[in-house]
Amino acid sequence: MKNLTFILLLLCACMYAGTLNAQATLIMNPVDGHYCQGSQPAGVQILIENSVNGQLYFLKKQGTPGNIAQVTGNGDTVPFPGFHPSGTYFTIPPTNNVIVVMDPQPTVFPVTITDGGIFCNYPNAAGITIGMANSQPNVKYTLYKGLVEITNATPGGGGFVFGNYTDPGQYRVVAENTVTGCSRQMGIVTIIRNEPPTADFSAAPQNQCANDPVIFTDLSVANAPGSQIELWEWNFADPESGSKNTSTLQNPHHTFEAWGNGSQTFDVLLKIIDDNGCEDSITKAVTVKQKPDARITASGPGISTKIVDDTVTFAYCGAEVSAIFTFTNASTTLATNTWYTINWGDNTPDYSSAQFDAPISHLYNGLGFKTLTYTVNGANGCNHVKKYYIFIGSTPSGGIASPGNTWGVAPFTVDFPISPETYNNTPGTRYDIDFGDGTS
Repeated sequence: MKNLTFILLLLCACMYAGTLNAQATLIMNPVDGHYCQGSQPAGVQILIENSVNGQLYFLKKQGTPGNIAQVTGNGDTVPFPGFHPSGTYFTIPPTNNVIVVMDPQPTVFPVTITDGGIFCNYPNAAGITIGMANSQPNVKYTLYKGLVEITNATPGGGGFVFGNYTDPGQYRVVAENTVTGCSRQMGIVTIIRNEPPTADFSAAPQNQCANDPVIFTDLSVANAPGSQIELWEWNFADPESGSKNTSTLQNPHHTFEAWGNGSQTFDVLLKIIDDNGCEDSITKAVTVKQKPDARITASGPGISTKIVDDTVTFAYCGAEVSAIFTFTNASTTLATNTWYTINWGDNTPDYSSAQFDAPISHLYNGLGFKTLTYTVNGANGCNHVKKYYIFIGSTPSGGIASPGNTWGVAPFTVDFPISPETYNNTPGTRYDIDFGDGTS
């Protein structure tokens, strides 16, 4: 009878213990068992809920030999040590299985930025465009400046832009999967805002005769810290001055070609560019008293008109070493011209007269260049002094002698002697040589 009672008590104890084991349950933190790739800690917590007090539980992972961890029950919820990566987990003694899932992070795509993030802060400047080179479905992209959210977008694929921004500083983009909540930083870009320079200049003197140069003084200021102006572009609005109508000097001077008997105003433009590539421009009016028009023409057998060093040149080329040049008054201000003076440039007496209605002839002797200086006085008190070149040249001779040895290994230099017959050519004769290799 005593033996029967003992057996019954033992059976009841086993049944009670089995009931407690059946109630023990594996759970996870977070509950869904998901964690994000690259997160720290890399995994989730696994716990025994309703553990049996004093019971030893072994945590195992499918496909991994041995025990992952172990814990002794306390009649309540007990965590297994550590954090556990993706996989299927179970226990000995058996409870239930749990599955840990690692969710992937969003793919990293480049953050795009225009102009390298640098712009000039002109009025109404658009600034810099920030965007993404690509995107993924179910991913929200958020643009931050510091800790402040600027904007966000969920494009669903392909590249896109957040917008244009002018506030300088660092911007970063964070991508978040809207399903899993996994997020990562896409990148950081920096916007640099450069203040453009301020263009300014002075011009002096003003209202003087146009034959006198006007001195221009640059008063421009570079406004960006550490920057400096590196380019000046002047346009004097004076097309009659030819190539002298523009200048890249910082402080140029200019003689205006204003012809007449009154005053004339020119809208002079200065454009400046600093070493950041930012620019500014300003236009100011410069007024001068007009000067007489001192244009003449020359004619005669074998005589032509050329431009040499920006100067009108009357040239004779022929068999003689002297030539008669016939000059005609081509002034457009004849009605207000009061006096004419011609310095022939050959030590002969000047021509000086109130009249220059008929053509005037002058004999020039000797090969080479001479300078004719022509002065016209105007009724308003202004004079115009203009220089012309006179050139007399004979038909040139030319040739090259044998250079001797013409064999060698490239690069190889060959000296070509100039033939003696060229020695007596007129000073100023130009020689063009084609070497047959594409150079001259």
